[in-house]
Order: sequence, then C-alpha cells, then structure tokens
Amino acid sequence: MILAGDGNHLNKMKELTIRLGLGTKIEFTGWIDQKRAQILLEEANAFVHHSITINGQTEGVPQRNY
Repeated sequence: MILAGDGNHLNKMKELTIRLGLGTKIEFTGWIDQKRAQILLEEANAFVHHSITINGQTEGVPQRNY
C-alpha cells in the first residue's frame, strides 16, 4: 500500500503501522506533486481519499447535487 501526502496525523499513522506489524507493507511518500499523484493513480488497483474536515467541509472531492 502506498499512502501519499502529509499532515498532522502522519507520524501517528507511521507509529500505528509499526505497532501493527505492517511496516514492510506500507510506503509513506510524504507530500507529492501532481505528476507523481497522476502516476500513482494510473498504476493503482484502488484509491481511497480520506480526509478529516470540520463542519462538513469537503477536501478535494467535488459535491454532487442529485
């Protein structure tokens, strides 16, 4: 698994990965540019966009009106 990006919870995620014995299974890239993000998405079998927001705000995912 490749986890791209950074933020306030990056170190906690790395620590949890080690505690769970997943250190060799997960790669943390840190911040990446758009070109690297595009390459990772094109090569991915799955994509998960996670984000913690306040007051229902969205981050990077447009809202759809149905």
